[in-house]
Amino acid sequence: MLVRRSTRIALAVAAALFAAGSVTSTAAEADAMADSLTLPEAEVTAIRQVFKTATDALVVGDWKAWSEFWTKDAVLMPPNHPSVAGLEKLRKFVQADLSELKDFKQSDWTFEGRGDLAVVTTGMEWIFKDGKSKTGKQIVVMVKDADGVWRAQRVIYNLNGDS
Repeated sequence: MLVRRSTRIALAVAAALFAAGSVTSTAAEADAMADSLTLPEAEVTAIRQVFKTATDALVVGDWKAWSEFWTKDAVLMPPNHPSVAGLEKLRKFVQADLSELKDFKQSDWTFEGRGDLAVVTTGMEWIFKDGKSKTGKQIVVMVKDADGVWRAQRVIYNLNGDS
């Protein structure tokens, strides 16, 4: 997947800081880290399938299937709202906010990661039953559980001003 160099470097630095607990890194280290953050195509395919399953479940209101997308300690960070932590609170928040959703489209995908950790970014469009829509973008931190299933652990999103 193509990712702008500055994005790759930022993700690499963040991963290096997270892994090392250090705030020192050279540009060469950041470049080397960025090169090592490319997920194998099989993992990208698996993550896309998890997103599709969760999105399809969200649109039809299948909250049991939708909840499988998330880790038990998941946190959602919506715009202009405190963080929502825990699966039950998350479900209630999303159910109240998106109960009239007709479709949820994602675009401009990027995938970075290594091992059991991935960072996914997308553009997004929520289309509601009344014909209105909202657009925005999101960053999703995914972790692969012991069963090899990718799940969202942290999601932050914002909405564009035209929404």
